[in-house]
Amino acid sequence: MKIGLIDIDHHNFPNLVLMKLSAYHKAQGDSVQWYDMFSGHFDRVYIAKVFTFSEDYKYPIDADEVIRGGSGYNIRLIDGSETGTSFRQALYFKDECGLNIHDTMIWAKDGGGAIGSNLSYTQNFEYMFVFSNGKPKTVNLIYDKPSQTYTGKAQHVRECRGGNDKGDRGNVTLTRLEMSRRNNWWYLVPQKEEGSDFHPAVYPLKLAREHIYSWTNESDLVLDPFMGSGTTAVACIKEKRHFIGFELNKEYFDKACKRVDIEQRQLKLF
Repeated sequence: MKIGLIDIDHHNFPNLVLMKLSAYHKAQGDSVQWYDMFSGHFDRVYIAKVFTFSEDYKYPIDADEVIRGGSGYNIRLIDGSETGTSFRQALYFKDECGLNIHDTMIWAKDGGGAIGSNLSYTQNFEYMFVFSNGKPKTVNLIYDKPSQTYTGKAQHVRECRGGNDKGDRGNVTLTRLEMSRRNNWWYLVPQKEEGSDFHPAVYPLKLAREHIYSWTNESDLVLDPFMGSGTTAVACIKEKRHFIGFELNKEYFDKACKRVDIEQRQLKLF
């Protein structure tokens, strides 16, 4: 078979979906190349699109079959059921890249997100996967959930395992706290952040800050390969972390840099 690939977003970085499709067809002995209307007839053409605002491919396609996919087409369902794309991507990082899935988290939100099938409950959430290269080096868990067993004062509640390498039991105790550890689902209502209205898909600043706080320490370096509106950079400034960001869209990049500059100048005022 002669297979063609079209990347709507024109990424200069690998497109995971197209990479997997290319590898599969090459293993079958098929011919795989980027689609070009001047390259003759194709048996099948795959079109991948990540962002909903990216303009779709509008030229004629000379192929027996054209398959579109990706979050940009909002294709999440097959016959009313989920495709499992998020889990496949997570398992790719685990099985192919050798990373650990340290935590599978949920961002619960109202007023946004894909509705899903009329045969299922309304889907107002997104997955948040936390990966680690071996054991996480930094874990700063947030304790902000009121404890149901707190009585108004610190209490020693039970012994826990301790001791030495000979197996002797230690006398370590746990103290009942006013606040307990947060769940791994976080409820945050989507909202436009100040200075970010130029971008169509902005995450809440609070969401970025709390992940950065949880998995890094002050003065650590945070990388955002899809900088977008610069929310991660602003979060790093507020949490006293260093930041590196990449962004292909020059308009977004320039406006994000302006947003970061304003945040840095405000910080100097205090």
